[in-house]
Amino acid sequence: MKSNITSKIIPFFYFIFGITFIFLPVLPLSDLITATDTIQSNNVLEAVLRGVGILKICFAILIYRIFIVSPVIYRSLNSTFILIFILLAIIGPLIYLGIPSNPIELLLFSVVNISIVCFFFVERKE
Repeated sequence: MKSNITSKIIPFFYFIFGITFIFLPVLPLSDLITATDTIQSNNVLEAVLRGVGILKICFAILIYRIFIVSPVIYRSLNSTFILIFILLAIIGPLIYLGIPSNPIELLLFSVVNISIVCFFFVERKE
């Protein structure tokens, strides 16, 4: 069976995003901080972003392990993965419109998720 490109792309991007959120939470947090935020609220936001980073790394490992254990199951979950990544892509613009500072990173994550959905559609046709 041919190697699925999404089994390589998803873990790569989500692992990179997870590492960024864990070790450099200031980068995604910089657009969310306002001048009136306290140090304590910044620490809470950093902890939340580190938790999101851990979830992204776990998700990357899960996707990769599903493919390693059984590529047939991975291909049968194609529709489920499409639905999950469409939902993940919708969350970014909703939060983007809800936050006054309009952090561009949220749109970046949505674009990555939409491109992953496109790869899943291409794999579905194979």
